[in-house]
Amino acid sequence: MTRCRPSLALRPQFSHFINNDGSYDSICPGCFLAVATRIDQRDLAKFEAWHECEHEKMETLYDSVVRLLAKYPLAS
Repeated sequence: MTRCRPSLALRPQFSHFINNDGSYDSICPGCFLAVATRIDQRDLAKFEAWHECEHEKMETLYDSVVRLLAKYPLAS
């Protein structure tokens, strides 16, 4: 798996989104998965530091979607 832990100078900028209940989601810019959801936004950093991108799973999902779209094209 690819680690999302490059040097601090190249550290990816995770996106934070506030939810209706006041909690925060952290989204990885590399694999676009939700890393964590926490009430205190400061708590997201430790999860971001240890996040591992799951590119293999994303590539498998992408390939499956491409195959399905080829088999069942969307109506125009």
